[in-house]
Amino acid sequence: MPMEWRKSSWVLVFLMLLSAPVFAEGPINEDDWEDLRKEFNYEEEAPEEQEIGSGAAFLYGFFATLFSGGIMVFGSILVIILIGLLIYFLVKNSRKPKFKGLSKSAEEHIPDEPDSRSSYRDLWEAFNVAKSEGNYRECIRLFHQICIKNLSEAGFFQLHPDKTNWEYVSELKNPALANDFSKLTADHELIWYGNAALDEAGFLRLEKEFNTFLKLKELEQ
Repeated sequence: MPMEWRKSSWVLVFLMLLSAPVFAEGPINEDDWEDLRKEFNYEEEAPEEQEIGSGAAFLYGFFATLFSGGIMVFGSILVIILIGLLIYFLVKNSRKPKFKGLSKSAEEHIPDEPDSRSSYRDLWEAFNVAKSEGNYRECIRLFHQICIKNLSEAGFFQLHPDKTNWEYVSELKNPALANDFSKLTADHELIWYGNAALDEAGFLRLEKEFNTFLKLKELEQ
């Protein structure tokens, strides 16, 4: 018998002797096997998937990120500020008049200074005061407003706060009236807007021309 085979046989016998006590205990019953299986079971149960819609998933992820960790306080303050701003703008807008055009029209009936929307009494009273004070520029302005009021009440055009003086002139269909009123309007523009010098003599000349225009039969009240 070769020497190598003898050595292998002795090793095999030695291993059988060591394992003999294990086999002597008999087969493992089902309960012991179940305990061993549970003890060495390293499989992790997969978490249950949450059924979240795309929109809800976005919101969930957003707020989870916003309020997680160290930015929780910052996120809370940000949300409070946004809610406060929303309430502020809602309250501010609710105080604005819904019919701004009507409110503006109502205010236009109360001019700061007498003009073509004022009564004749107010216009002539203001004219007499300005004349007594030597305020000839104001007198020319009031003369011109009285002419516009007369033309409007005679039906030649309608008053409107956004119209210019030359728009009123262009609306006159009567050539004679348009010619006379355009001359008076040019004098008014030069004195009132151009700050042209106007002494007493110049005023008396213009006063006569305005009065002549106001006495035209087309403007008789």
